[in-house]
Amino acid sequence: MSQSKLNTIYQNFVTNGLDPQQTDQITQQRIKTLNLVGLTLTFIALFWTVVDAVLFDRMVFSIIEGVATIIGFLFLVVYRFSKNTQLMTNIAFFIVTTVIVVTLLPLGLDSIETLWVYLLPPFAFFLLGIQGGVIWTITIFLAMLMLLAGARLGYLQHEIRDTFIINLFSSYFIVALFSYQYEQARLQALDKLSRKNSELQRLVYTVSHDLKTPIVSLLGYLSFVREEIDSGEEKQRDEDLDKMNQICNNMRQMINDLLNLSRVKRQGQFSNVSTGDVVVNILTENESQLRSAGIETEMHGQFPTVITEERKFQEVMRNLISNAIKYMGNASKPLIEIGVTDHEDNFEFYVKDSGIGIDKEELSKVFEPFYAKSDISIGSGIGLSIAKGFVDDLGGKIWADSQKGSGSTFHFTIPKDPPITEDDDK
Repeated sequence: MSQSKLNTIYQNFVTNGLDPQQTDQITQQRIKTLNLVGLTLTFIALFWTVVDAVLFDRMVFSIIEGVATIIGFLFLVVYRFSKNTQLMTNIAFFIVTTVIVVTLLPLGLDSIETLWVYLLPPFAFFLLGIQGGVIWTITIFLAMLMLLAGARLGYLQHEIRDTFIINLFSSYFIVALFSYQYEQARLQALDKLSRKNSELQRLVYTVSHDLKTPIVSLLGYLSFVREEIDSGEEKQRDEDLDKMNQICNNMRQMINDLLNLSRVKRQGQFSNVSTGDVVVNILTENESQLRSAGIETEMHGQFPTVITEERKFQEVMRNLISNAIKYMGNASKPLIEIGVTDHEDNFEFYVKDSGIGIDKEELSKVFEPFYAKSDISIGSGIGLSIAKGFVDDLGGKIWADSQKGSGSTFHFTIPKDPPITEDDDK
């Protein structure tokens, strides 16, 4: 049998044949661990069944270990086809705890077999999470306490020294506390990594999504420049060439941001951002599309300078304005209004268009990843999802008001006091 075939069989066994694309990483780890540890414990039980029966002539222990072996194999078979992994994991702990307690009944808590008890808390926290780990740690502690009470009351033959009792429960408490702290730190690290990956994914989507807009604008300006060269309009030609140069610089900045991402160690770099300048630059980027579609633009309110992340604020505005252009439709008087309102704790920005609008049923879905309007197919459906993610990062909120056939207004807030990031606490 080839190595690849063996590897396939192994992977199929430890993952219960689940599709890794449809199972989250934590669940995969827990399933693999339970299968491998369960199989190992089953073979250990089989080994001691033979050893106790043949070498030590301890038939009571041999029977207990033999039953444990059979239960272990049956459990692994049932676990493979079970869809409730949480329930099966709890059953596994019940079986292991019962076997250990039954084994300790004739031997006493001060026997070498008590060492198996220390393995349970780490696996309980790893396989069942914080809540499940606490429950089983307490359950196992109570089981040992019952054994201790039985020995003290004379129900067990073995006497237990007071010093052993103190050391046993002290060491068990230390192991349980370490397991709790380790699992908590592990889950926090996985959560932080997941958020970092989401941030990276959003940035990649943003760059690929937003490079399309300047490319379309460049193509539009190229056609304008050709016409201006033919007609001899040198002043307008030079202005359009300057705008093309600005668009190219913005594209280069987007690409540099992505290339430099691996060198960025600190997230959440806030600075003073002139929001009015950001809006003007984005309108300039889209000027060729606006002119071609005959769309007028207006800016309302006193655009402030805010302390925020410039890159993310730009992307939110760029996506909302780009969306307004895409879904303008055949409005008789196409108009996009960009404005701001000063509130006590935040600035509320909005982008309003006179376009096709959104059905009420679809309004709650527009910020979902890859969602696109059902009646027309424009874009990839990720722009508003990106905008929502960035607004969340900036500590604000985003929402939409719209009515079919009457345009849409997208609002988002930026807090006057920037949110405290994890890096700020360090």
